[in-house]
Amino acid sequence: MVTGVTKLLCINERAPDRSVHTTAILETPVLYSSSYLISGSSGTVVVGKGRQYLNPHDLFKSFFNLNSYINLIIQSVSYYAIDLSKVRKTTFDYYCQTIIPNIRNVLSLTLSNEPQTCREIDLFINNVHIEKFSHTCISLSLIESTNDQLDDILSKLTNVTKFKLQWYQSDKTPKSMSHYLTLQYLQYFTLDCVALSISDLVLIFLSLPKLVYLNVMKIRCFTEEGKPETLLFNDDSILTLAPTLSILKIRFISTVQLETLRLLFQRLPQLRQLSLHMEIHDQHPPIDGYQWKEIFTYLSNLKHLGFYMTSWTTDYSYFESLVTSFNIDFYLERKWYFTFDYSEEKQLLQMYKIPLKIYKYDELLCSMHINTTNSNSVKSVCTTVKHLSILHSSHSYPTTVRRTYPNVKSLTLKTNVSLLTYLNQIIVYSNLTHLDIRHEQYSTVFFLNLFRKASNITSLTLTNTTDSQLNELLNNKPLCDKYLCKMIKNLELTGGITRDNVERFSNVFKILERLQIKHLYYEPIIVTTLLENMKQLTNLTINNKDRRILETKGFRKNDNRLDERV
Repeated sequence: MVTGVTKLLCINERAPDRSVHTTAILETPVLYSSSYLISGSSGTVVVGKGRQYLNPHDLFKSFFNLNSYINLIIQSVSYYAIDLSKVRKTTFDYYCQTIIPNIRNVLSLTLSNEPQTCREIDLFINNVHIEKFSHTCISLSLIESTNDQLDDILSKLTNVTKFKLQWYQSDKTPKSMSHYLTLQYLQYFTLDCVALSISDLVLIFLSLPKLVYLNVMKIRCFTEEGKPETLLFNDDSILTLAPTLSILKIRFISTVQLETLRLLFQRLPQLRQLSLHMEIHDQHPPIDGYQWKEIFTYLSNLKHLGFYMTSWTTDYSYFESLVTSFNIDFYLERKWYFTFDYSEEKQLLQMYKIPLKIYKYDELLCSMHINTTNSNSVKSVCTTVKHLSILHSSHSYPTTVRRTYPNVKSLTLKTNVSLLTYLNQIIVYSNLTHLDIRHEQYSTVFFLNLFRKASNITSLTLTNTTDSQLNELLNNKPLCDKYLCKMIKNLELTGGITRDNVERFSNVFKILERLQIKHLYYEPIIVTTLLENMKQLTNLTINNKDRRILETKGFRKNDNRLDERV
């Protein structure tokens, strides 16, 4: 019986030309068995299972030995994915005795020595000729295997050219790189296991002469004693590591020394694609753009760069210089654009390369998320921050200011505590153009005092707006008459507009050009009133429970006709 099969067709009829026997396999896509067509002179079988790997056990149990033609097709399927980590002993035996001896290619193989299994890795090595897979590309996942078992398996895959190894080991760390150095024909190599050292990485470069693609997911940059690892080349004649290597992806899981990076990439000028993922766990400032420029200069053939860095830090003093260092001509000429984000709550700085330059504020974007209850002794001015998000969990604002953000244009407040005295010290109100209130309760007095200072706010977002909250806002005559009706052109709110207050709402926000309402029970009278009273409105979007029920764009440009989509 076939399990998980969504489409099955068997036709028993002769081929149009009885003298010709046809056999074909169609797969879409190559790595997944979205559709398998098995055809021959005696019949046709179509097995479709969505975008999942073909289950060899189901296929063999259902079709194997029906006839010689179907056997030939099954044996010739381009790729099988075999996972033996959670199967019973009887199923394991069926794979070893029937399935694997009768297939040619394996895309992926997963073996496990976990207690709930039959300690199958040694059984597999002793009962299966692994050498038959060495001419294909294969992904090998080993769970709780020993070093000797890994050595035994790899020694039988010496001819493999494309190889991915996932080695999950909870009790041991490999002491040498001898496991991988026997794969002399390897061209594409992905390694996901216990962390390697920088020296191990260099040894891979030196020992695999045909390497074209390398992806190492964990590299530690410290010795077993916990000291930073220093990369040394005893032979200065080594000018190029892995001459055939063109694509390199590496992830450093600890702080790496600048000199180590210099020595490494100085010997990799042939790289055409580089992806770097760096994690910094100490308080030292990360390598800045000027230092990376020196490193990237060695890579004269580099065409594509991926870059992501995380740093856990409470030191903000270098943020501005860090942002500036990555916004120089060297990167702009190559269209390498970087953006930054810092969360004070998590004490996490993130920096990553983006495909397009952010023109929203004509400068490199840097956003900051701060928790005002955190204390820090560092005082600094962050001029690159344009988006400021404040989370305040206390009942009073902090009395000591550690950082100022004079160029903030977008302010997000996630608090119901009045922070005006605090805001007076950290931002310049005249630069604000957008205000986002994300707390369920907000004070109209706070709004009034804020708008008195921030006269250039034109965009307002109110999250979690209820009918009563919106009515309180609309009933504050000084706030509405002096500020809201003259300043706000872009408004986004959760809800709160009703038949009773829509007239007042449309009169207060009469200069609105864009209005978005996330939740509103659709009533024609509300929409009609909004459109009649808000003469400058050109973009109106209304949603109801994540379903867009009305969107109007671009009307009133020529003859006041509406372009509606319901």
